[in-house]
This record gives sequence, C-alpha cells and structure tokens, in this order.
Amino acid sequence: MELGPQLAERTKDHLVGGREVRQVELYFLARVSAADVDPARAPQPDNIRAYRWWTLAELRNTQQTVHPVGLAPTWSRPAPQGGP
Repeated sequence: MELGPQLAERTKDHLVGGREVRQVELYFLARVSAADVDPARAPQPDNIRAYRWWTLAELRNTQQTVHPVGLAPTWSRPAPQGGP
C-alpha cells in the first residue's frame, strides 16, 4: 500500500498499565480496495469493533463519533487523483 499525504495528527497523553504515555497518531490518505481490508490482520484485532467506508459528505454530516474528531471538516478540496 502506498501512503498519500498526511491529513491529520493527534497527540494524547493517557495511562497504560499504570504508566503515563504519550500517544502520537498520524493519519494519511491511502487508497485500497475493499478486499484489502482485513481486521484480523491488524496488530490488535480485538480492538476493532467494526469498519466501513465513508464518503466525505457522510463524515462531515454524521452524528457518530469518528476519530480523529474534526478530520473531515479540514478537507477543503478533494485530494489528488479524486479522493477522499
């Protein structure tokens, strides 16, 4: 898989096993087919409750919490090659 441009970054401090850690998340555009998505191959598959494909309009208008919060409104124009 080839990563496209970085879309967002999120830093969060929290406790893991009683120790304070800083978690840094980087979000990139990536184009994959639906057949390429397999939660069982994730590093922590037990943490994945569900997945789905979202259009940009759906992300902007959903009442559900989608992480990172506020990502969709930051996209002011489509990414190169027609996504997201």
